Amino acid sequence: MFGLKFKQRDAHLTALAAINKSGNFTLYQVQSQDLPVLIFLPVTLLAAGYFSPVLSLPDRLPPRRMLLLAGAIWLLLGFGSYWIMGEFLLSRDENIVVFDMAVFSKWRLAAPLAPQWREHAFVLVPALLLNSHNPMGLVSDYLPVNALMPLAFSQMVDPAFFNPALAMLGGVALLVTCSPEM
Repeated sequence: MFGLKFKQRDAHLTALAAINKSGNFTLYQVQSQDLPVLIFLPVTLLAAGYFSPVLSLPDRLPPRRMLLLAGAIWLLLGFGSYWIMGEFLLSRDENIVVFDMAVFSKWRLAAPLAPQWREHAFVLVPALLLNSHNPMGLVSDYLPVNALMPLAFSQMVDPAFFNPALAMLGGVALLVTCSPEM
């Protein structure tokens, strides 16, 4: 119906995650946070498939003035959030991307950690930036594209406009691919 297949193997993994009592932290997170989702998501998807309204795309694109107004609103949101928030990053994800951008802008794959700080690295450095086997440098676990795209964008324009531009590009791509007249 949705192209999703809830296999018997998936049900076994969910049941195993629910009853396992090992001291694994990841398994603890699955049991305490993800288990309700793993149990109720298939039921919710099936119910949504049977009781969902029929939705369709409009026959034509909105007028160009409306599209330009939407683009102007996105630019205003980009400027407004930058002026209001300054360079304050709200989430750890944004901090990590900015850290990776700084590392990659110097043509490095990791930020070197000074030898005198390596023995204290486990206390000083967040776990997601540290290679626990050999703490010689700092690098995030995120894929490099998360930092390379804003880094390339920041070479042309202020990086504060990257997310509004990406959202606007996604909206335009959605309109173009779903429009019957284009």
